[in-house]
Amino acid sequence: MDDQAPELTTLTYELALYAEGISAIAGVDEVGRGALAGPLVAAAVILPPPETLMRDVDFWRTVRDSKTIPEDRRAAIAGGIKSRVPSWSMAAIEPDELDEIGLGPSNRIVMERAVLGLDIEPDVLLIDAMTIESSTWQIGIIDGDALSISIAAASIVAKVARDALMIDAS
Repeated sequence: MDDQAPELTTLTYELALYAEGISAIAGVDEVGRGALAGPLVAAAVILPPPETLMRDVDFWRTVRDSKTIPEDRRAAIAGGIKSRVPSWSMAAIEPDELDEIGLGPSNRIVMERAVLGLDIEPDVLLIDAMTIESSTWQIGIIDGDALSISIAAASIVAKVARDALMIDAS
């Protein structure tokens, strides 16, 4: 599959897992860590199977770290992700809860909540920079939103959701 779409370098982790027979791969990421205001938001996204990804390769080439996508394109890409994946979920921790339990624990909890909200139980979690309390096999990937398409998809869904919450709050 790499030969069919060389630009999809962010599929490296997923292709290795698919090759091992793993099908339900969930990417998990959060946004809002370190922000001065607003909630901490996480999303979990289970990718479609590789043959489905490759049939829609032009769309999936647009999926990358949310911080690198212009604001005016993010919402459309997030909508495209949600309409193409078998399951996605998001969760938020509001500032008062974050202040009460602290940033580190909040980061893990919001990711756990996003994973628990999935309609499909994942076989493996690919998580940006950390691991969480879960019996599901997980791989923490430093800079995961730049290196894993499933984590990048979660970063986009979470970023668009948090941006909408912040706009509504203003």
